[in-house]
Amino acid sequence: TLSLSSVAFVEGQTKSINATVTPSNSTDNVVWPNSSYLTSKGGGTYTANKLGFDNYVGFDLDVKAGSVTKKAGVMVYPMWFVHYSKNKYELVPDGSTYELDKNKKIACYFSKKKSYATHEDRIDRDILSEGDFTVTSSNNSVATVRKETMGGGEWNGFSVFASNAGRSTITVKIGSVSRSFDVLVTK
Repeated sequence: TLSLSSVAFVEGQTKSINATVTPSNSTDNVVWPNSSYLTSKGGGTYTANKLGFDNYVGFDLDVKAGSVTKKAGVMVYPMWFVHYSKNKYELVPDGSTYELDKNKKIACYFSKKKSYATHEDRIDRDILSEGDFTVTSSNNSVATVRKETMGGGEWNGFSVFASNAGRSTITVKIGSVSRSFDVLVTK
């Protein structure tokens, strides 16, 4: 049996699936499969690779022990973030520049979709915990960042607060995968 019948990752994230072989005196070993979208750390622990395309991917991991195969459904999402503005979600593209007025802030959510995101497309905290990502500002005198739990504790994300005119690069990192965008703060 598998501890998880399905598991979702964001690029760079590491998660584990546990397997139990019964009866306990069985000599069958668990064989964990390889995947082009995951790097095996051994023993059912996987890290999601950076996807080389702009869409999420879903597939089954066929975990074997002797003649028995159990499937774990896997989803891997790219690291996209969106912010809510004018009653819709807008993508904050990797490498883009976002203009922000002084003393204003934007709140960013991780998203399952690159475009046309809705409330249901936000990645919830069961998929991406607060401890799985970091967010930094290259110039804290221009813009500061803070992790935030939003939506009554349903989603983890981050906010960027513009304090002084200038430019700062905001970098979000999950494992070895990172995305960044510039904030241009105007007067």
